Amino acid sequence: GAVALLSLGFLVLRPRPVPPPIDSTVSALTIAVLPFTVRGPGLEIWREGMVDLLSIGLDGAAGVRAINSRTLLARWHQEIGDTNAADLESALNVARRSNARYALVGAVVAAGPRLRLSADIYDVATGRVVAPVEVEGSADSVLVLVDRVGMQTLGVILEKNAGEVPTLDLADFTTNSLFALKAYLEGEDHYRRSEFPAAITAWERAVRADTFFALAKLGLADAYAWVGSYTQFTESLDGAKAMAGRLPGRERAMMEIRWERLNGVPEVVPTIREALRKYPDAADVWYQLGEVYFHDAVGTGRPEDAEAAFRRAVALQPTMAPYQEHLLDLSFLWHPDSAHISRELAAYTRLAPQAVATKAGRIVFALEFGDSAARARADSELGTLDSEAAVKVYSLLLAPFFAELRGRVYRALAPRLKQADLASVQGLRFKNLGLADGRVREALAMLGEPRIPVYVRYGGPLYLSVRGMPVPERVLTETLAAAQSDSSLFSNRIAAMFAAGTAARLGDWAGYNEIVSRMRALAARGRSVNDAATAEYWNWAVRAAEAHSLWRHGRKEEALRRFESTLGADPGWFSLWEIGELSLELGRLDQAERAFRALWQADPTASTLQLARILERGGRAAEARDAYRSVADAWREADPELQPLVDEARRAVVRLSDAPD
Repeated sequence: GAVALLSLGFLVLRPRPVPPPIDSTVSALTIAVLPFTVRGPGLEIWREGMVDLLSIGLDGAAGVRAINSRTLLARWHQEIGDTNAADLESALNVARRSNARYALVGAVVAAGPRLRLSADIYDVATGRVVAPVEVEGSADSVLVLVDRVGMQTLGVILEKNAGEVPTLDLADFTTNSLFALKAYLEGEDHYRRSEFPAAITAWERAVRADTFFALAKLGLADAYAWVGSYTQFTESLDGAKAMAGRLPGRERAMMEIRWERLNGVPEVVPTIREALRKYPDAADVWYQLGEVYFHDAVGTGRPEDAEAAFRRAVALQPTMAPYQEHLLDLSFLWHPDSAHISRELAAYTRLAPQAVATKAGRIVFALEFGDSAARARADSELGTLDSEAAVKVYSLLLAPFFAELRGRVYRALAPRLKQADLASVQGLRFKNLGLADGRVREALAMLGEPRIPVYVRYGGPLYLSVRGMPVPERVLTETLAAAQSDSSLFSNRIAAMFAAGTAARLGDWAGYNEIVSRMRALAARGRSVNDAATAEYWNWAVRAAEAHSLWRHGRKEEALRRFESTLGADPGWFSLWEIGELSLELGRLDQAERAFRALWQADPTASTLQLARILERGGRAAEARDAYRSVADAWREADPELQPLVDEARRAVVRLSDAPD
């Protein structure tokens, strides 16, 4: 899945509203366009292409909702296969399982230079034909023919005369270029099969043929996101947004969700929920909801929230391998057990047997749960991994459950990592040692390693200290002094922000003012050359540093609002603990609970201890007991300084042992 990509963040930690129900019932005006049979040379593109085009044209017209073509075709391939023809009952069953009221079953026939499009509209409940539709015309005017079929279909469903039916014009949402249209449909076919490089090639052809083809631009943004090409993703998304008026409603909603996530808009979850209310069968929207809960601080999501959204996406499009990948991740990261991991690994392997995540999952499973022969094979395979696969292996070991194995694997993999990947893994390792495992001394010792990233070197001590870990004041003082004398400090906003926060924590206001002034100057320089991205990059760091200052001065309400204003950006996770702590200090247990629950992945074990205390205060004894037990298990080998907290957790487990499950 894509890696997590600023405004009034104070909205996000108000009590979570009850989401609108997602309608899964049959609507009176819902239609499933099924794959057409095709007869004639060169017509194969229209077999599924008619599903794409007619679904786009019909969806939203006079209140009609067409089943999402990707969802429909995923179900078709799962139940029918790739055959050009299916028996009628099997075809109608696909429509029934898609919760459609009507089904359009049609054919495309070539007759020299002309095409004939004919179809029957079925009542899915009875299996009877409601009415036939048919058009004929030049093969060069296929969009006009599709529009006419769509309008005849609307007339039947709405029981209206031709003059009362809304006019359809697919060229408004697609292209006047037949070459571009065929390239777009080819890209859709590749995309549905998770063949993203091939989809990119096809959609690039479509955009070269028609630079105003907004649907192809949006497709490129999605495909580039899957292959990790960030620059091309943002360029394609910007292009699609600039042509938003040429996107159908469903695709326009998806574009807005993508754009809001990219730009850290805190209201992205309500935007997604509204899209799901309108388009409950849109698997890509369900997936984006899971992505927000899994990756984005602004979502303040629980692992259960992420899992439910991902499972809904997989249910709608079970052949889309990327939708399954985070379910594999969650099986390792959240209460891992061998049976659960084995099921998810098998499901993902069936869809993507050659994927990096498949290889990584297989290696980690063998190392932790395999017999001696399997462990030996996995150990030898560690030495053959490239940097990408090595990072994926390590990322599956972040749960406290894997603490012992994680250390051994890190030592084996570190020499194989590219510098950028090593920096990412070192950041994860620092947090996991200090927070998940309670080995603060070992985490702090990492700061002396020569290739430690600057944000860990100058941010790590304060990060642990704010989270209640025993960091000596001497370490904070030495870290600040080293940061102030290092010219590379201002190469990274997180490092600079933490240096300012450390100065505030120590009451060194001269040092604080010097660092913040430099960050403000860097933001101003960005504004002076109309570089909004650089200006906001440093403005985020200034807001976060100011929040630390306000907290230190006892201005808790202002500090809370300032921290919340930083949540939407990429590093919003760096503020969520502070939001939880301030909410606790202000007596807002619900807000604090949401913050600490959401930190299950970013600040494991330490956040679980805070959550356990909140749950006990709230009278939720069984949940509190389970959380305390997790802390006691994870920190059983923690530093001596943390053993009083381990004792606290153990006593709480005993104290709450009579609580009903």
